[in-house]
Amino acid sequence: MKKFLSSLLVFFGVLNLSSQSYFPFPTDTVQWKSMVKQQESADDIWYHNSRYLLQGDTTHGGQAYKKLYYQALDGISDDQIYIGGIREDDERNIYFF
Repeated sequence: MKKFLSSLLVFFGVLNLSSQSYFPFPTDTVQWKSMVKQQESADDIWYHNSRYLLQGDTTHGGQAYKKLYYQALDGISDDQIYIGGIREDDERNIYFF
């Protein structure tokens, strides 16, 4: 009788489980900002600010990708450097080239 009640409780407990909501990978004009701390000695500390951003489209192997750029924010130049393409498929896999 105990096994039956335990099995019944586990069964109904599993029915009430929920997971977190799915949020698709950003696809339009998104930006990620980052700060990296570099310490070469106790008195020599540098902070580097940069960002990654999606701008524009490209194709690779017949697939559509979003262009991914890198930009250093604390340097002399504000140039955006193209580093590749990124996409998400229907099965929620992220691909980068």
